[in-house]
Amino acid sequence: MIADVLQGIVPKVSSSKTFTGSMLLNLTFEYIDAINTGGVPTIASSLERVISSEVRRFTEAASIQFKELVEEFLSEEAMPHEVDAFEKSFL
Repeated sequence: MIADVLQGIVPKVSSSKTFTGSMLLNLTFEYIDAINTGGVPTIASSLERVISSEVRRFTEAASIQFKELVEEFLSEEAMPHEVDAFEKSFL
C-alpha cells in the first residue's frame, strides 16, 4: 500500500522551481503568520520570500565552500602555483 501511495507522488513545482521540504515548511509558516496577524496569505509574496530565503541559504553555502577552496589553494603546502593552475581551479 505504501508503495502505491509513493508511486503516485509528484514533486510540487511552481515557476519551474521544485519545492524542497524546507521550502514547503517555510511557506506554511508564512501562511500561518499571515493568518495569525489578521492578514490573508498571499501566495506570490509568500513564495517570493521562501525562494529568496533558499537563494540566500545556497549563496551563503557556496560562498563558504569557495572560501575554503581558495584557502586550500593558497595554503603553504600547496604553493607555489602557476597561473594555469589558478585558471583551471577557479575560472
